[in-house]
Amino acid sequence: MNSSLVALAVLMRNIDSTGVDLWVQERREDGAMDGLWEFPGGKIEADEAPEQAARRELSEETGLKLDKAQNSWPIGIYPYDYEDRKVILYAYSFRGDFKMYSTGKWQRFSYEQAISEDLPVAMPKANIYILKDLLEHLSRQKPEDVELLWPKLKS
Repeated sequence: MNSSLVALAVLMRNIDSTGVDLWVQERREDGAMDGLWEFPGGKIEADEAPEQAARRELSEETGLKLDKAQNSWPIGIYPYDYEDRKVILYAYSFRGDFKMYSTGKWQRFSYEQAISEDLPVAMPKANIYILKDLLEHLSRQKPEDVELLWPKLKS
């Protein structure tokens, strides 16, 4: 079974000592993941870099356009085997006070949820791995370092 290469855009805001708000969208498909909440993203095209794909998919799914000068920060690469498919997820984070006009929502995630997996929304397992890594990393940062590490982007 071939693996699909997928790029994800993880939008962050309101990072503080208790947690972070992340943009999630409800998946609509005929299948086991219908109704789960996930990060915007999709397949990487043949001649496209993963970060380019994350920006393109973000624009296509949310209408949010980030110019190339607006930095993203790689979270990681996550291979995952579902029952019916294999994926390799390239996850990138973006921080800002984005004005969102698409269907989806800002969801608060606390750092404790990274440990317990008692999440406020149901998510695909591969997205949970990304979420846990991001929350664990953010929980170790000093509040004054967050602005240096993830400057806010303008939408």
